[in-house]
Amino acid sequence: MPKAKITKSPIAHSTSSANRTPVKINTGGTPLWYKVLMFGLMLAGLVWLIVNYLAGAQIPFMVELGPW
Repeated sequence: MPKAKITKSPIAHSTSSANRTPVKINTGGTPLWYKVLMFGLMLAGLVWLIVNYLAGAQIPFMVELGPW
């Protein structure tokens, strides 16, 4: 079986850190309104599940929805 060729000169990247231009990274994160909205929707869904489980048969519009 033939041997693979070995590169005689290693591939070198000649860019030093002094020559690079810094890149500004957006570290702002997620906006506050998005966090509040997602937390509110999760809380509303949890309340919906609990009410549906405990008293779903007694609430008229939930009975009309049926098991969907």
